[in-house]
Amino acid sequence: MDPKRRITLEKLSLDLEFLAVEDPGSLAPVLIGVNTLLDNLESGESIQRVLNFMTYELSALSADLNELDRFLLLNDYFFNRKGFQSRPPAGANVRDDLLIQSVLANKMGHPLILALIYSHLATQIDIPAFLINLPSHALLKWVRGGHSSYVDLTENGKLLEEEQLVALVNRAFNGEDDGKSESLDILPSRQVIARYLHLLLEQEETLGNKKQTLLLYNLLLKLEPSNLKVLARRSLLLREMGLAKEAIADLKRYFSFVDRSQVSPELQMAFLELQQLTEPQHPTPSSEYLH
Repeated sequence: MDPKRRITLEKLSLDLEFLAVEDPGSLAPVLIGVNTLLDNLESGESIQRVLNFMTYELSALSADLNELDRFLLLNDYFFNRKGFQSRPPAGANVRDDLLIQSVLANKMGHPLILALIYSHLATQIDIPAFLINLPSHALLKWVRGGHSSYVDLTENGKLLEEEQLVALVNRAFNGEDDGKSESLDILPSRQVIARYLHLLLEQEETLGNKKQTLLLYNLLLKLEPSNLKVLARRSLLLREMGLAKEAIADLKRYFSFVDRSQVSPELQMAFLELQQLTEPQHPTPSSEYLH
């Protein structure tokens, strides 16, 4: 592995390990590291410079403002001056819409990435805004003065009235109550990044990018070591890439938690095939040695 790429991967691994529970500022380095590795960039410095410059501009403009005025300034800066817009997740260029470099350049992206960039900038000017446990990823929770307001990023940072918020939550859950009570809870940073990695994984798998898919499996298992579904999928990918020893190591770990008789025929056949490839075969003694 290229030394610079190895350093980026090691730094990203540390960033994942030390993700703060409720610190949007800890998420940007992860977005930059993932983008750098997936697109094999020389480094993430150019991405960091763009974020730093935006932070500098916002900090200079908001130096003497109270919290509400800083919030209004952030909305004007983000949506009007910079022109950021969210694109529906089912739109074109989905992969680019999930990578921070493209989103910063095109000012258009997946709602989750828009929310992460917005919350990062908000944190830099002392506005505590957090992603919440709502599937749309288009709402942020602004905690201030002992109460919370909800920011709709699809409406240029508009603060929602209570009736609008209730209607939006009901729409998101289609009348089902399962998960609705936790939908407005702040989403811990590790869960935010796990959701982000899963979104990227869908794209890389669809595009058939094996190296990028393997990287995302590795990152997800660092965040979620007990995710057996990802472990099984990684083993099949490793087998497909000709990495038999690594693949069977994953499957042995998988089968230490799951009964082999209960898994798919694909996994059972993969295990038998990998055993033949990686474990010495002892031939049956010929009859002349049996007498």
